[in-house]
Amino acid sequence: MLDELDDIIYVCDVETYELYYINKLGKKLTGVYDYTGKKCYEVFQRGEEGCSDCKKDCLEQGTFRTKIKKEKNVEFLIKEKLITWNGKPARLQIVADNSMKM
Repeated sequence: MLDELDDIIYVCDVETYELYYINKLGKKLTGVYDYTGKKCYEVFQRGEEGCSDCKKDCLEQGTFRTKIKKEKNVEFLIKEKLITWNGKPARLQIVADNSMKM
């Protein structure tokens, strides 16, 4: 079901940033199909360090935090919250192209 959405959806470990899940669109747009052992910032930002705007300390279980991020003339709506994934705290993030939804 998540693979049919027009948004990127991924789940990563709160402490280690290891990716647990990326939906089909996320894999297609990043070109990363085997994300086992990879960090979210390695896949989405192509960097070697965590993102400066990663605010995992501001996230709450069960409550979405919403923000808007602009990159290269595209505006993204990002919703994120803490969830439990296989007994561990994890970050669920949904990224939508906000410029298309206006």
